[in-house]
Amino acid sequence: MKSLIKKSGDYLKQNIERYLGILYYLGKAHFRKDNFRNAR
Repeated sequence: MKSLIKKSGDYLKQNIERYLGILYYLGKAHFRKDNFRNAR
């Protein structure tokens, strides 16, 4: 049972890291777009 909890914990951690990475990427792209619009 303990290994199952650890496995699901690792899975959750990987998903959170992936989710944060996607949010970071989208946020960066969004800010770059705003900067580009303001620069013109």
